[in-house]
Amino acid sequence: MRNLSAKFLIMSILFLVSCKDKPTCTLPDDRLIQVLVDIQIAEAAAQSLVQPVKDSVLAGYYQQVFVIHKVEEDQFRNCYEELQNDPDRMTDVYNRVLEELSRMEAQSKEE
Repeated sequence: MRNLSAKFLIMSILFLVSCKDKPTCTLPDDRLIQVLVDIQIAEAAAQSLVQPVKDSVLAGYYQQVFVIHKVEEDQFRNCYEELQNDPDRMTDVYNRVLEELSRMEAQSKEE
């Protein structure tokens, strides 16, 4: 009987731990899109660099983007992970990112 109680307790604890909520995205889509736009610009800026310089430069660029937008890296990662698990939303968000990048490109050509 004691063995059964111990097993039940262990199973209950494991169940509760496994049911722990995963972090969710706390950024509104408009703000997330602005962060992703700047990340795409950073990726483009580092495209011509070679490894390992590229990785360290990109890490610096990403940190600057997070500071500019007042976003924690974990906060962004949670949002990006959530996007990866929702392909329809990912498509919508990235279409909006591309629209913003196109708008910025057109604006720069006008100047």
